[in-house]
Amino acid sequence: MGCGGSKGVLEEIEKPICTIMDKTELNHVDEIFSNSIEILIKIESKRKFLIDDLIDHYFHTGAWAFYSPDPLKAFDCCIWKLGIDNKNNSFQIGFNSKDYCFEGGANSENGNKIANDYLNYMKIIPDMYKEDEMKNFIEQLSEKIELIEENMVTHIKDIGKNYEENPIKGFRFCKILRLNLNILKNGVKIAKELWNIHNTLVKFSSKILSNCSTEFFNSHYGKIYMASRYKQFENLQIAWIIIQTNLRRKLNYEDAVKEYSIKINARKQYLNKSSENYFKILNI
Repeated sequence: MGCGGSKGVLEEIEKPICTIMDKTELNHVDEIFSNSIEILIKIESKRKFLIDDLIDHYFHTGAWAFYSPDPLKAFDCCIWKLGIDNKNNSFQIGFNSKDYCFEGGANSENGNKIANDYLNYMKIIPDMYKEDEMKNFIEQLSEKIELIEENMVTHIKDIGKNYEENPIKGFRFCKILRLNLNILKNGVKIAKELWNIHNTLVKFSSKILSNCSTEFFNSHYGKIYMASRYKQFENLQIAWIIIQTNLRRKLNYEDAVKEYSIKINARKQYLNKSSENYFKILNI
């Protein structure tokens, strides 16, 4: 689900979609690819919100300490931090039930910010990706893929004719043609995957909103009290103490922080890359 697990630097769904297409020098083909970019940008915005932003929330809430974080664990981590803020009195955690936000009590500014940023994120999940959007993305890209594929042999022959005297250059443009086509196919695949992820997150969203109660906060009293003995006051450090060793990342705290930093840097490698350079990162 793109949860930031320890399977590698970036899972497939965590890799930003390429939205810059190199030219094939076939005007009618390049026009098809150019008209696809706006669709890919929209899909990438959904991917970023549903995947990258969620992983960032996992880190800031403290759920990153889990080997397999999920949205409910991230909310638990927020409660642990706010419980520590309130001198281990989970029933005194300040929460405004009218505006559905954390405030009051002895909540720290940072504790409120992290918890409210995450709560606001989960509130808007249901409206972030609609079924008609998903179907429209897939339909539009599929039409463009079909246009390219049904004339692929002709396109390759045209490139060959245009560069008879420079076959190396012709080969490069043929490669770009295939790379750009793969980007469109990847866009369709990602649009479908994101729809499934979105639906899963909607279920988590409903559960989290129902957990915004003093009764739920107080159910964490034992864990908060145990963590208070270690005098840690930041989300990830608190979570690291509370989480059972067998459920925690197989790293020490410092390495877990470093792993997140590596993931952020890996994201940046894919941004603002043309199709050729994008696939060079993948060694294709």
